[in-house]
Amino acid sequence: MSIFNCRHAMLMLSALSVSSVWGASPLSCVVLEKQTGGWVSGITLKNTCGEPVDLQHSLVEFDSNLALNGSFWGNFGSVAYPSNPTISSEKNQSNYRSKLFLNFPEGNQWWKPNTVLAKNEQITVKFSSAPDQTISHAAFYPMVTPVIKKGKIRLQYPTAPTGQFTKPSNVTISDGASYHKTITDASWGQAYEVTVPYGKYQFSITPLSTSWAGSALPTSITINGQSTSATTAINYQQIAQYGSAVIHLNGSQPQDATNQPQLHIKNMTTGEQLPAKPLTFGQSTTISQLALGNNYQFQVGTLYGQQSNYSAQISPSDTVAINSQTPVSLQVDFTAQPIDTLDLSSQLSGLPNAQSVTLTATDNHGNQYKNTLSSNQAFQWALPTNRQYRFSAPIVTANAKNYEAQFSPQSLALTNDNSQNLTITFSPQTHTTLFSPYVDVTLGAVTKWDSATNSMQPIGLLDIVKQANIKSLHLAFITARNGCNGSWNGYPVSTESNGFAVPVFKQLKQQGVRLTIALGGLNGTYLAQACENTDALFAAYEKIIQAYQPDELDFDVENTLQTNNQQLATLMQTIKRVQAKYPDIAISFTLPVLPSGLVPGVGENVIAQAKTNGLDDYLVNIMAMDYGTSFQAKTMGDYAIDALTNTLAQLKKYYPTQSDSQLWPRLGVTPMIGLNDTIPLNFSLDDVDTVKAFAKQKKLGLMSLWSITRDHPCDNSYVSITCTSKNPQTGAPNQSVDYQYSSRFQH
Repeated sequence: MSIFNCRHAMLMLSALSVSSVWGASPLSCVVLEKQTGGWVSGITLKNTCGEPVDLQHSLVEFDSNLALNGSFWGNFGSVAYPSNPTISSEKNQSNYRSKLFLNFPEGNQWWKPNTVLAKNEQITVKFSSAPDQTISHAAFYPMVTPVIKKGKIRLQYPTAPTGQFTKPSNVTISDGASYHKTITDASWGQAYEVTVPYGKYQFSITPLSTSWAGSALPTSITINGQSTSATTAINYQQIAQYGSAVIHLNGSQPQDATNQPQLHIKNMTTGEQLPAKPLTFGQSTTISQLALGNNYQFQVGTLYGQQSNYSAQISPSDTVAINSQTPVSLQVDFTAQPIDTLDLSSQLSGLPNAQSVTLTATDNHGNQYKNTLSSNQAFQWALPTNRQYRFSAPIVTANAKNYEAQFSPQSLALTNDNSQNLTITFSPQTHTTLFSPYVDVTLGAVTKWDSATNSMQPIGLLDIVKQANIKSLHLAFITARNGCNGSWNGYPVSTESNGFAVPVFKQLKQQGVRLTIALGGLNGTYLAQACENTDALFAAYEKIIQAYQPDELDFDVENTLQTNNQQLATLMQTIKRVQAKYPDIAISFTLPVLPSGLVPGVGENVIAQAKTNGLDDYLVNIMAMDYGTSFQAKTMGDYAIDALTNTLAQLKKYYPTQSDSQLWPRLGVTPMIGLNDTIPLNFSLDDVDTVKAFAKQKKLGLMSLWSITRDHPCDNSYVSITCTSKNPQTGAPNQSVDYQYSSRFQH
């Protein structure tokens, strides 16, 4: 069957009932796990059947409170990437029944896609959603049902917690789809065995009474070929009683204060510090799950403005006892406290004639103070005291040259009892920071059927490069497939003339586009984890080099490889062999980061192992994104600068003989443009200016972004793979035209 006819047939089938096409019962041993609660939801399918399951033309169905219509994406491991990945919903009484079809290319005489999910392997599909998205009754229907194997679940009951209960409460075993069994005849202190098909099972325990709740440990059990029997312990415990507090923040946000008020909560009875909660002016926030009989202290941090500090007062008291389930009510008011300023003695030189420049001082609370000058001169800069400042200036263009500023010192702490001098010297720029955005070459918007080569190809890249005027690309991602073999999310690395991406990458090289092949990423198994030794790993890397002739290899290390020193040693030694044979190919590591820098023992361990194994010639590219919702006091641009600065300090530990001017070009930065996965973090166009100015000032080696397929405007309030969504602070789209982020980074 051709691909077109296959798709047409599946669309026709979608109009029929599930039972009439796929069979009356779902395949419960393909365990479905949902991920909701954010702007991206997902479903993981794990094969626990003990036998391989063919996913071709299979169906995933589930109920949802919201309609879902559009495309899906995900991590398909060794399975090929689906063709025309779409999801659709139909109204079903009070909710929606959503259908997700897994249809794969039929292939040709040169390439046959893998559509079989091996036993104990899994894939994950993801799709755009909303924080209040719910998913229930998820089920998997294959076209061909394998033989179902069975195992045993053993329920171990405790002794009765009190003499008033003659028998345990009901326990229900369910796979969330077709299997449900309720145990009503168990006895205290005894075990109860149940035979079940292979699959993943959860337990629901009814309470013994209003004061005694039941639970299972573990809460879920998987029965498969590796574990044909398992035991869960049924327990009962008294139900804790809770109260709450309602915090109302009076007034409105001070115009000169940029940071959001944060409520800090401490249980004074137990000493436990609870997670901080953001407060909104003019609104109430309810803090629940406060244990009855405990005392709690509530504190709100100071707001820091350009002219004043704002301190919080909580009434009637900042410490309260939670003695009943009636909510405690507290009021929060801010009082302005003027701050002192100090004249910072400054000297500007090197500014080209007839040019003006706006200098910016950014304090440690995100406030910016600007000073525009049009001549070389000494001046006094009035700045609030008792704050830390970082200085920046845009590039000045004159006489066909770019002039950049050097600040001495680059940052300083300004207090009432010290005197500081600042010098700003402009000089011609001699370093160019490479701009090379990431692109996922396996997305449906990029990868299409190419009739010229009679194969699937990322032909959408050619239009992107032309429309965005891009001169360099980071091409993501190659992982391992079928052992020590490279794969683009199911499309194998091939040196054939019509192999996946070969003809497209060749055209880009002929157009003068610099190509970086990115290996690894968030999902999948890395080649450095699948290949047994340096010989095998070098052969896999050399095949990639021969197929695509890259200018750079980028190793995006995000999974457990970060902490596996044996695998890291194999990786580093293999990279040294690549450098020896292909000295013109640059090497970089892309690593997760926090504003405090690389995480010690994780991302930092990758650098430590590179140094230990004698690998010194590489760039460190930090992923300045998705820090977590607690990082809202500064802009994402300022946090990126913090992360770069702290990562530089970490590099200096391993390369103490190299100066800052030598280490800055060994650093790169990759933000996630627009709305980040951890909402409300948002990287705006203004953040581009902040990062670009810093990158040029420090002579960074790389500026990138994730990803150029998102560099489009839209009115979404959720994270999308095809646009940058709306800025939560302004409520307006992050950009107005296509490729605006890329253009802003380059000009």
